[in-house]
Amino acid sequence: MSVRNTLFHFQASEMLLFNKKITAQEACDRNLVSEVFPNDVFQKETEARVQQYAKLPKISLQKCKLVSRELEKDKLYQVNKHECVILMERWQSDECMNAIMGFFSSKGSKL
Repeated sequence: MSVRNTLFHFQASEMLLFNKKITAQEACDRNLVSEVFPNDVFQKETEARVQQYAKLPKISLQKCKLVSRELEKDKLYQVNKHECVILMERWQSDECMNAIMGFFSSKGSKL
């Protein structure tokens, strides 16, 4: 695994496992979003983009999207199936039950 991939994996884990928040610019730097607009021009820029994209050929865009995602589709299905198995295991664990009971008991005291 390359240094760049290792860093990306670490940053993704940090967000997913530890609920780390990132800024819009950090999301852009990590290629999670393609561009960041300042708040004062956001509405104008997004409207212009929507108008520009609406003029593009719909069927061609759909086919390009399909082709670009087709390569990863089988892998995504495999990962999803694996995640479902793990989620079922976690839902049935004592740890999950304790977390749910703790959540409801803390909510009940506020009611």
